[in-house]
Amino acid sequence: MGEHLTYGWTFAIQHSSGGTWLQKFNLRNGWKPIVGFYKEPLNAWWTQFPDIAIGSKEKDSHKWQQAQSEAEHFIKALSPQGGLVCEPFCGGGTTPAACIATGRQWIAFEKDETAYRSSLARLQGGRADE
Repeated sequence: MGEHLTYGWTFAIQHSSGGTWLQKFNLRNGWKPIVGFYKEPLNAWWTQFPDIAIGSKEKDSHKWQQAQSEAEHFIKALSPQGGLVCEPFCGGGTTPAACIATGRQWIAFEKDETAYRSSLARLQGGRADE
């Protein structure tokens, strides 16, 4: 992504459940990064907001699913009402679901057929046949 976009900031999601134990390093991971890129020129029009969100575990639609509340936090802060959000790794459909909930447009991509069908079912209210 760095070829076409500029790195802006690394945001954080704090794990509310205490995180995952990384045996190799004998530590408990308490956060996950959200790497933010932007297209030049940057016009920071948004109001000040925290660069961290506290998330919960959601794995209903996909094994790598992220909590929708986390996505909503950053989508509301960094995109205008009715704006377009691009999700290059759709997985279980968390970002599109958060966009729908917050009144944003979205475009998403997913190369894994199983994940695609899972996100499609989630966004269609459980129907993966359309």
